[in-house]
Amino acid sequence: MPTYNLPDGQKVSGRARVTCWFDHHQDTLTIPKNTLPRMSAERLAQLEITVTPDPPKPPPKPPTHEQMAVRVQAERKRRLELGFQYDFGMMEDGVTPDPRGIHTIGTTEADWVGWNEVINLANALIDVGDTASTIDIVTDTGPASVTAPEWQAIMLAGAADRQVIWAKSFELQTMDPIPENFEDDSFWS
Repeated sequence: MPTYNLPDGQKVSGRARVTCWFDHHQDTLTIPKNTLPRMSAERLAQLEITVTPDPPKPPPKPPTHEQMAVRVQAERKRRLELGFQYDFGMMEDGVTPDPRGIHTIGTTEADWVGWNEVINLANALIDVGDTASTIDIVTDTGPASVTAPEWQAIMLAGAADRQVIWAKSFELQTMDPIPENFEDDSFWS
């Protein structure tokens, strides 16, 4: 807020008591808070009030490397939580598309709570040699049934996408300085 220089020598930025001359006699005027900034330049001149503007604010300090690394980690988390696409591909005949189609596999923290249950069940089925039983899942696309080996294939596909994100985040954090535009997709692919 600028400083208002009053005729009696006061320097104020809010509420003020001003001694002014009106029609050749002295009077005291109380100016409520936030009134001075709303007065026109003409009215301020009538009251013999001058304005000293605020000095320009210094430019903000650039973020430290540690602060930028925290931002990179937040961007990594955001990207990891976007999920990934999994295409169930073709049926065993190699000609007919799998009716499950393409699913978006959600990967938020809440999603991983559920997926860990599926991972544990798929691992248990594989451990006992059961590759035919199905596990009912619900992806961001909708419901689907998968066998334990199919679930492992989904996890491998997701890991391929996710490992790139992890690797790029580590690469960015070793840069000095970390680029200001580190969120740009070109740094993450």
